[in-house]
Amino acid sequence: MADQFVKDNQQTANKTSPRSSWRTVWLIILAIVAVTSPLTFGITLAAIATLIAAVIVAFTFSITMTTLVLSLAVAAVALIISGIASLFSSVFTGLFYLGIGLTLLGLFIIIGPLIYQLIIWIGQLTVQLAKNVYAKFPHKEKIHNEKNA
Repeated sequence: MADQFVKDNQQTANKTSPRSSWRTVWLIILAIVAVTSPLTFGITLAAIATLIAAVIVAFTFSITMTTLVLSLAVAAVALIISGIASLFSSVFTGLFYLGIGLTLLGLFIIIGPLIYQLIIWIGQLTVQLAKNVYAKFPHKEKIHNEKNA
């Protein structure tokens, strides 16, 4: 089942959503657990721990970068409002805050899509790592074919 899912996922690699890619990772973990024998359980446990750690790191990175970009936008809006409000009491202070706010807004416009693409790329790397780990383990079909031969 996991073999078929990996093949289908590779055929539709450009059209897949991030959610289906993460589903691929979890199905690969389940397939590895299903195939293992008691002799290779330690290696399997290490591989699964590595995959889970990679998923956690990718998720944490995406949350951190999203928070960073959103805080940049919030700071930009706050500084623009503050600059407009203080423009009437102190012109130079208001212009300073307004300039910094507009600069942060420009950074948000530039960095936002870049961070989004970086998060997508890291998710794809995590899925590729899971597929590579899955390819290293023997599959039941191969084991049954070797026994019958």
